[in-house]
Amino acid sequence: MLFSLLLFFLLCVTDCSWARLEEIPWKQMKSGNHRLLPFLVATNPVNYGKPSKLSCAEAAAATLYICGKKDAAKLVLKEFGWGVEFFKINHELLELYSSCENADAVVKAQNEWLEKAEAERVHRRAGGQSTSIILDRNTQSWKEN
Repeated sequence: MLFSLLLFFLLCVTDCSWARLEEIPWKQMKSGNHRLLPFLVATNPVNYGKPSKLSCAEAAAATLYICGKKDAAKLVLKEFGWGVEFFKINHELLELYSSCENADAVVKAQNEWLEKAEAERVHRRAGGQSTSIILDRNTQSWKEN
């Protein structure tokens, strides 16, 4: 379902600075299928480690990956020195989201993952361990294909 929507409506990315988001005339853009990406962590040099502050390239790659076009996603980020890092850091989440049948399932999976991550963070903090859940979990399980 997600990929068929992508094929039918194409992928559009708005290239702008996060600091100037208010200047974008969103209401003038004609599209009936606006989608926000689920929780992912940026690896671009400007916003490294910041949740949901993806560059346009990261957003395009994430969309392709989630829609089942993993090779195309890797191709988008191939030109960036930090591109491979994006897949390392977000591997677990990208796999989770790509297994979903539709946008509602992605939102549900995201919310469940965030709840578990928060519970794990609280547990780790109480035990005096690192609270960098994203980095710890995803870099250990990621494999380059």
